[in-house]
Amino acid sequence: MKKKFIEKWERYAPPGVDVGKQINRFSGQILLAVLYALICFLLRYLSARSNLYYFTGGQHILRPDAVMPDFAEMTEHMFLFHIILFLFLLGRIAGNYASFYRGSKSIYLMKRLPDPLERHRRCLALPLAEAAVIILTAIIVLLICFMVYLLFTPAECMTPGQWQKLWSVILCWN
Repeated sequence: MKKKFIEKWERYAPPGVDVGKQINRFSGQILLAVLYALICFLLRYLSARSNLYYFTGGQHILRPDAVMPDFAEMTEHMFLFHIILFLFLLGRIAGNYASFYRGSKSIYLMKRLPDPLERHRRCLALPLAEAAVIILTAIIVLLICFMVYLLFTPAECMTPGQWQKLWSVILCWN
């Protein structure tokens, strides 16, 4: 199945690009970005949550004046690797276009093809698909972190309006 998937995407890659290697490399990169985001959030969240309690007599007791920081504060710099992956995609797009002018100079073949958009399709399809995956994984990670925040934070410690603050995080992309 993986081989058929790769063969399907080879049609959308510049000549000489090993689509299998590129997909494997991107899979590793997106996995690292997701892990970084989750670890970054969980470290901040667990630290802030532990500050809500004091330890006495072998028990954790909730502080009477305890207030959990807003969800938006917990997500600061969480998507750093996602942003870096986006920047690499811009470089890859430029490299894809440049690849037609190197080596066999396949730009001359591309100009003779009946479909004038073929070169653009081959240069943009994989990076745009990867951009969609980056955005999708960022949204999924954000929603998972938000659910953790809502489920494991004591209700009396949360400030109101957390759903609106989730939208501010989505729209501002911290």
